[in-house]
Amino acid sequence: MRSVLIGTAMFISLATSAAQDPCAGCRITLAPLVTVGDSAGDGVLFGHPSSVTVDRRGRVVVADIWGSTPQVLMFAAGRFLRRVGRPGEGPGEFRMPRVLLSAGDSFAILDPGLRRATWFGADGQSLRSRPFPPSRNALLLANGAIVIEPAVRDPLSRDPALLRVLGSGATEAVLEPGARAGCRSMSACVARDGRALAVGAVGNWWSVRTHHEYRVEERNGTGAIVRTLRPSSAWFAPYDTLEQQQRGRAPQSQIVGVWNDPNGYRWIVGRTAGAEWGRAEWEPGRRGEGRVRPIPVGASQLYDGILEVLDVRTGTVVAQAREPEPFDGLAGRGFRTPCDWARTGWSAWSSNARSSVGHGEQTHAA
Repeated sequence: MRSVLIGTAMFISLATSAAQDPCAGCRITLAPLVTVGDSAGDGVLFGHPSSVTVDRRGRVVVADIWGSTPQVLMFAAGRFLRRVGRPGEGPGEFRMPRVLLSAGDSFAILDPGLRRATWFGADGQSLRSRPFPPSRNALLLANGAIVIEPAVRDPLSRDPALLRVLGSGATEAVLEPGARAGCRSMSACVARDGRALAVGAVGNWWSVRTHHEYRVEERNGTGAIVRTLRPSSAWFAPYDTLEQQQRGRAPQSQIVGVWNDPNGYRWIVGRTAGAEWGRAEWEPGRRGEGRVRPIPVGASQLYDGILEVLDVRTGTVVAQAREPEPFDGLAGRGFRTPCDWARTGWSAWSSNARSSVGHGEQTHAA
């Protein structure tokens, strides 16, 4: 049985004057809030969540594809509500619910196995489906277009790293990276072009490279880059070549998620080598790329999790929290609670046996 831990991330400014830097002395504090995932019954999470999203009412939807049977479950206030869809190929069914997208009270399951997107209502009933390119990451824009990272592409050709899927179903390339030097394998090349995605203000959106360099790009609705930020943060040292994980080698830093704060901040989730990465346990790996490679038993033995706040006005990191349990991704663009519409949040799930979703809040103390 796996579970999803809902937590709170408070971002507090200690500035004493409006004339001062509004984030002088900022800090992030983390606290658990509620756990999602039952120990028995229909609300059990058997595998490792592939995607988590939160709707406008604060309900959590979890896609669980790594267990014996894929499933999508909905929870409210930590309690199991219902299953959504079922395995299959018919209406409202799925083969691989890889990515979840939330829009108000409805959400979509992007299924690379069936190459389609299916929208569900607040009651969990199927609304409509349409063909959709296989994707491993996606972002719903205000104009209805969806930006995706293709699930399969040839990085040694000029296949785009990002596509924009229009309401008509047509696709447009957002980025043409071309071939990249220094990739030691096909899988390494694919990973180096990963992007974390977040909706921005006034129809814009943000993409952050997951490997090699800390580069944050603001884009307009068509995908054109408006500005580029290169923050300096001690935990992320740039590197030219993506190395395979190996015993005796410190893991390379990664960025795994980003969320847009309407107050001018970006919440960045990453992971970096933990203080005791050298003590990680390894087990024999599967045969691949011509030989058997050992693999780490768990990412938590290799990595620490990073959550930091970037002020996009200055391009600087203004607050950071480091945790011994790493995060694998950022689930959703944040959500608002019915009781306090001024609150906004971020969500992340961890890489270990439990998964984390957080709710972030910014407070400026006088």
